[in-house]
Amino acid sequence: MKLRDGAVECITILREAGFTVWAMTAADKERVRGYFANAGLDLPAENLLSSDDTGIGKPALNGYVPLYEQLAKEGKPWFAAAHKWDVSAAHRVGYVASRPLDFRDDDFVLTTLQISRGVLHYLRA
Repeated sequence: MKLRDGAVECITILREAGFTVWAMTAADKERVRGYFANAGLDLPAENLLSSDDTGIGKPALNGYVPLYEQLAKEGKPWFAAAHKWDVSAAHRVGYVASRPLDFRDDDFVLTTLQISRGVLHYLRA
């Protein structure tokens, strides 16, 4: 597997704007960190959470709570994902979640570049 098209640009834009990017996965953390590394991005281990850490799998709402509670101490955290079920669950927990623009095969189509630009636009408004 590899990162979605535009993910490197999205993460770079957000980091350059001063954001810390986190990743939340239901997969093996080292494998996911490898996806980032193969794309030329460093994802510090402390910025990656796996549902294996909590024993609560996604999309169970309680699986999103530990990272939300950690990040919410510094403000309202944002959540973007490739799947509408992932975004929906995160939103129900309290994250500001990206919204689907178009649906295709249960995945929403919202480019990572649109996500980063949308976050910055929202915060600057």
